[in-house]
Amino acid sequence: MDTLFSSCQGVTGQSCAQVFYGMSSYMMNVYGMCSKVEVPNIYKDFICEEGILSILHRDGAKKQASEKMAAINRDFIVKDSFPKPHSPWQNPVKARAIHWLKDTSHVLMDCQGAPYIVWLQAMEYMADIHNH
Repeated sequence: MDTLFSSCQGVTGQSCAQVFYGMSSYMMNVYGMCSKVEVPNIYKDFICEEGILSILHRDGAKKQASEKMAAINRDFIVKDSFPKPHSPWQNPVKARAIHWLKDTSHVLMDCQGAPYIVWLQAMEYMADIHNH
């Protein structure tokens, strides 16, 4: 999982999103957020919708490495996995999912003439298409 930030607020007031990417399923899930404080609750929502993970690979961001996240992983017996320090290329979510989502959603919005405030809906739509 990784957090994606937008340069503008979306139509629903969200300015960032949490992206989950399945390493073996290649499934993408995008959840809009107003701030990084929502990460633990978004993670719980993801578990409710998709099921319990066996391993959660994430970067060392404060909200992703918080005690709340560790408690959720302990409760559901999810193994933590972090990339080595100063090795951002080891984050497959950023390398595969986020770059793909950004590129394809920009193409979609440009082709349709959509305003930038629908960035989250475009990314959710592209993730749904990717998953099918």
